[in-house]
Amino acid sequence: MDQRRLTRLWVAHKMAHVSGLPAMSQPNLHLRKVFAEAFRQFGGGSKRFQPDLSAIEVKFYPYAGLHHTIRVRAGRVFVRISDLLEAAPPEVIRALAYLLVARLFSRKAPRHEELIYRAYAFDPEILRASELARKQRGRKVISSATGRVYDLENCFRDSTAAISTAK
Repeated sequence: MDQRRLTRLWVAHKMAHVSGLPAMSQPNLHLRKVFAEAFRQFGGGSKRFQPDLSAIEVKFYPYAGLHHTIRVRAGRVFVRISDLLEAAPPEVIRALAYLLVARLFSRKAPRHEELIYRAYAFDPEILRASELARKQRGRKVISSATGRVYDLENCFRDSTAAISTAK
């Protein structure tokens, strides 16, 4: 995909995003078709896993950042895409599908698909949204050094005082 087309797609996405409308309403059927196409691309005519359209389940999931998973269980494909990509243009979702299926098959994804995804994922607006999601949904809880049994501040102060007097 040439740079001008990528730029046009990006501008169209920004215009839709500014207007408050999603760039593409992505029903689950469309997402499943995109992933089925990616499986066909990587499976080719070989005996690789070729799931039926009904065996693919794609959901947006509120991860703490830009994180996506794909797994196969009992012949079914389960895909979770970060909900930060719900308003992404269709080309970005397609590129992500190729990246995830390539990872599943331990193969390299097409370079142009990787470039499309990275151009979107590393946009400052998306990075800010990812950082905000990480802060809101992350698990790291910052609390004081005072616990139920020990006050770590006092322990640290006592140990550094003992070390400095010993010298």
